[in-house]
Amino acid sequence: MQQKPISLPLSAGDGAFLQAVRSTHFRDDCLYVGIAVRALGFYCDFHIDDHRQMLEAVNYKAIEVRKYPYLQVTLEDGSSFYCLNECTIRTSLVKVFSLEVYIDDLYFETFKGDGMVISTPTGSSGYNKSLGGAIIDPKIPCFQISESASINNNFYRTLGSSFIVSGDHKVLLRIKDNEPNYLSCQSGQ
Repeated sequence: MQQKPISLPLSAGDGAFLQAVRSTHFRDDCLYVGIAVRALGFYCDFHIDDHRQMLEAVNYKAIEVRKYPYLQVTLEDGSSFYCLNECTIRTSLVKVFSLEVYIDDLYFETFKGDGMVISTPTGSSGYNKSLGGAIIDPKIPCFQISESASINNNFYRTLGSSFIVSGDHKVLLRIKDNEPNYLSCQSGQ
């Protein structure tokens, strides 16, 4: 017997939506309903003061159920976590480091710079955009990789721009430097 999904109405905007998804461990059997307290955001379809619109949507089954792409990040020690917006890899201090980038186990490039941002389509309008990345339609199952302050000279040559990869691909970022303990990998909100 198949159970009905659990519905979680949320208020307070996009931040509360992201926190709820994160705290329930990205469950596939939950329907998250975003209700904004202030202005509507990316994850909120209703404003808390617009009761009529919410009731009409429920009564007439006019609620669009969306499944947003997310990232599964696995660290070298085997631990993993999920990101709905983006994952940022950078040093805790402002320090240049090198990453080898592989797509489906094929070498793509060696990056040298301050950091790298891997974003989902919904995360593409945040930190990724500030790095010159494109804004992606949330219905496209892909992710975008953007460089932060890459070094490009006679010795180091990186792509120098962000690139988009289908969600079917596996991307491996291998730290090339011998000091892996100074890196921090953070899930953006």
